[in-house]
Amino acid sequence: MSVIINIDGVPLFNTKIEARIWADKNGLTGFHEHTHQDVVGYMGGDNHSIARQTIGINNFNLRNNTSQSTTPPQTAIPTPTTTPIIVPIIAPIPPAFETTTLPIIEEDEGGY
Repeated sequence: MSVIINIDGVPLFNTKIEARIWADKNGLTGFHEHTHQDVVGYMGGDNHSIARQTIGINNFNLRNNTSQSTTPPQTAIPTPTTTPIIVPIIAPIPPAFETTTLPIIEEDEGGY
């Protein structure tokens, strides 16, 4: 997300979509506009007062090691590093081909 500037600790975004995503992640709805150095930016929350209160709540929770969310934080599960086990695959041996004995044909005296 591209932030133009933080106003009172609240990010001001280049697009409405970024502002709405930020609002959603912080339990807010909507967005409002601010102009910074002749550039219109978008801030999550229906108004600045509500957005600022959200930042205060989030900062308070961080300082007091509490969470607004009822979902437990996700922890990364380490991927075990293992050496692959190589198991030879033994194909069944096909049955032996039957051998047939062919009769020996002797040439007759006529060359045939």
